[in-house]
Amino acid sequence: MDTAVASAIETMVAARTSAVHEIEFRTVPPELVRLDTRAVVRIVDEPRAAYRGMVSVPVEVTSPAGNRHRYILGITVRTFESVAVAGAMIDRHQEIRTGRIVMQTIETTQMSVGPVTDVSMMAGMRTKQIIAAGNVITGSMIEPLPMIVSGSPVTVSVHKENVSLSVVGTAKKDGWKGSVIPVEVTAIKQHLNAKVVDARHVEVIDK
Repeated sequence: MDTAVASAIETMVAARTSAVHEIEFRTVPPELVRLDTRAVVRIVDEPRAAYRGMVSVPVEVTSPAGNRHRYILGITVRTFESVAVAGAMIDRHQEIRTGRIVMQTIETTQMSVGPVTDVSMMAGMRTKQIIAAGNVITGSMIEPLPMIVSGSPVTVSVHKENVSLSVVGTAKKDGWKGSVIPVEVTAIKQHLNAKVVDARHVEVIDK
């Protein structure tokens, strides 16, 4: 592999891949094995989120005489990152405690969903599913803690024309600020849909 091409490839990958990585050159056209030192090498950086796994990279070479040729170079980019791993099983809908999380450096090349790489990102978060001990924690496995938890008492406000009324109710589903959840009005055992205002208040919405 010509050093100018290898250097250009490394620069391009480093600019688009924040993780520690290794590059393996899989298919190298014979023309790119050794180039005239006066040749100009340009990597055609096609739009993509990051360079990871098996990638075909167009390489454009301009000779000293001004002749321009394009070649396709096959590479494999292996990525390695320090990721959050469950040190013990974490049940569904459990607030994530940093003491139960360990950071491990693993190969992430084939991971389709981004792993959590910063423990501080999990502050104020809970699990959406059971996470077994030793499993990598990804962004799809966690969510913010709800503002209102199912079963908790809430003040239900009803506004109709010029009349406002507040009654006691019970949240029937977890809710976040601005989300709509079912609530039960205690006095009449009626279920209504209400928007979460804060940790204690919901506001009935028109159907």
